[in-house]
Amino acid sequence: MSAFTFAVIGDYHWVNRSCHNHAIARGVTEDLDKYEWMHRHVTPALIKAVCRHRPRFLFQLGDLAEGSCDSVGKEKLELAEAWKNLAKTGAPVFTVHGNHNPSALYCQTVRSAMSRSLHCPINTAHFHFQYERVHFIGLDTSDLRINNPQYKWLQSLLEQAAQWNERVFLFGHFPLFLVGRPCFSDLAFMRALGALTAKYLVDAYFCGHTHNQSVTLHTRDGRSILQAKGFALGYSDKPPLALEVARRVLIGPRDRYLGGFLEDYAPGYFLVKVWKNRVVLSWRVLNMGEVVRVEWRRAGHYQVRQVLPLARMAAMRSQDWKQIKSARLHMASFGLKQEDCPVALNGAPIGLAKSGLSFAPRRCIAIPADQARLIRTVNTVAIATPKRAGIFIGGVRLELTLQDGRTVSSPVSDFYATARRWDAWRTPHVHHVRRGRNIVIKLSFTG
Repeated sequence: MSAFTFAVIGDYHWVNRSCHNHAIARGVTEDLDKYEWMHRHVTPALIKAVCRHRPRFLFQLGDLAEGSCDSVGKEKLELAEAWKNLAKTGAPVFTVHGNHNPSALYCQTVRSAMSRSLHCPINTAHFHFQYERVHFIGLDTSDLRINNPQYKWLQSLLEQAAQWNERVFLFGHFPLFLVGRPCFSDLAFMRALGALTAKYLVDAYFCGHTHNQSVTLHTRDGRSILQAKGFALGYSDKPPLALEVARRVLIGPRDRYLGGFLEDYAPGYFLVKVWKNRVVLSWRVLNMGEVVRVEWRRAGHYQVRQVLPLARMAAMRSQDWKQIKSARLHMASFGLKQEDCPVALNGAPIGLAKSGLSFAPRRCIAIPADQARLIRTVNTVAIATPKRAGIFIGGVRLELTLQDGRTVSSPVSDFYATARRWDAWRTPHVHHVRRGRNIVIKLSFTG
């Protein structure tokens, strides 16, 4: 076989502002504003960077367009524009179905273009093709369930690849393994794909959805699989925030975390080069270059050549305590309404917990300057919980900005739940608290 390269980018969230007049009228523009700016100022550089490698294929991992447009016609228009933008790479583009774009519209708008690239019809939201005896399989992660038609189709392909000792790359939207955003995938999908990857070797699974980026190695039932989770967008001119600084990283004792970034930082892509007896995966970030490199000859037997070093937490020196310029308390949550939860720091009220429904970032309380003096080496945060609604909170950390410009963060908290409906996810480090009781968290700074 001849060596070839393919590229992979994560969620794309293309925005045509004229398709979102209803949302704009309601003042719901936070994501529209952000993604529109990123596509104007960052995406051209990303497309140019991918083009330099002249990939044989480009795979996109779902949520091609932002969606939730004013009408079906505008949904189609936004999807078509997104596809046209990615086609600038000059490579055949293949994209999987994401939760932001209805399956029927995705199939109508995108499937025909992919069919033309393959010179054969694609009749479902999942697809497969072979190139140089390598299997490329696009999954509809919203549909894959144990023993359903897509499951049996995938099982047949994996069985065929195993018999002929052929490579397999899987592409989907939802993660198989959660890393930085708990309870944010599809349990039925995870069980289905988990059952198949425990039985059949797969070279790598590429996914998106969480907007956190990471490369991880996971071992289950004696088989290892590489998961590469991407997000195409971000502020390339801002220092990236390492995932382990802002989130409790969900890695098991037999797994390996090779590095990650929080949402809105470090836009980039994965580049994979395939030879007859060797594969190299390179994670590349704009303005940073290659940040992770993994090589292998056989699926499941990975050699890590380069990793992102774990972020070192800046220490608070004795003289720094008088140099605090500003302070913020970060958190992420499910089910939290702002009016429900007053927050206290070391016994003093500092405001209301910011509302959160999907464990998203950018939720913080700006601590008033006159209360920053309350911060010390060991701090107690108390979050009042509602008596009726169940909530799930994590990612709680104190972040200080000092007069000299340094930023110092406390280690991030565990998770806290006041209802059992999140138990099915089996998230580690979860503490259960009765509704109506305070969640009490200790946050410390190193000296």
